[in-house]
Amino acid sequence: MDISCIELVPYKLDDKLVLSSSVRIPLPEAAEYTIKRDQKRQKAQAGPKVNWERAMEVMAAIPAGYWMSYADLAVAAGGSRAAALAVGNYLANTDDLPPNCVHRVLLGDGKVSDAWRGELGGPEEAQALLESEGLVFTNGRADKNRRWKPPVDVGV
Repeated sequence: MDISCIELVPYKLDDKLVLSSSVRIPLPEAAEYTIKRDQKRQKAQAGPKVNWERAMEVMAAIPAGYWMSYADLAVAAGGSRAAALAVGNYLANTDDLPPNCVHRVLLGDGKVSDAWRGELGGPEEAQALLESEGLVFTNGRADKNRRWKPPVDVGV
């Protein structure tokens, strides 16, 4: 449904009545935002989809002491790097995840997400578990040399 608000202002010019009109709602900026949002949504929907079963297989295969990013996992599961947020949301809102591996999925810079929540606690507990597995953190970032790439035979 398209709703608009148009302001009409009457003016008297000699013995004639003239109307001036101006669009008040939607604002021109709002229309531009809506167009860009819809284009972005269409682009995201046109891209490759994440295979969630494959994502769980790949995540379960991450060895202790290693990590991969949400974007890495999205790509390994058939999606694009742009699906990283979708992967994060899926992991945060799914109860039936493989055991002892979701904490190994980090932000692209190697940090544990501030929004990370799991059975073991929050981000500090996830980092502590990773450190107990031998992963070294410097300034809150996991060792980039321990960023894991799945072998070809792990569901990808």
